[in-house]
Amino acid sequence: MRRSTPYRRLKAGAGRHPVPNGAQITIRELLNHSSGIPNYEDNPKYLAPYLAGDVAHVTTPQQLVALGTALKPAFAPGTSAAYSNTNYTVAGLSRRRDSEALQRRVLQVKCRGGVP
Repeated sequence: MRRSTPYRRLKAGAGRHPVPNGAQITIRELLNHSSGIPNYEDNPKYLAPYLAGDVAHVTTPQQLVALGTALKPAFAPGTSAAYSNTNYTVAGLSRRRDSEALQRRVLQVKCRGGVP
């Protein structure tokens, strides 16, 4: 995967939650915070369980992406920069899915007695 790879080609685990402007966002823009994807911490629903007393609440990465992408994009991809934890979460889910696919492929080849 290259940093210039468009997010839409990644088929990320975050893909269940469409990312606004996802077809224009690259991995580089996710990593340097110029994607325009809002920070999930800016969504009032992010802290709601904790403020209600559920201190043991766990939010999955997919839920974090949904919280971030529920907000209006901060700007068009590549036109500005603003820190967003959602960027790292989307990138992490993308890498995780790539890694899992590679692991499955290696296991398939090894099970057939070949060299990966």
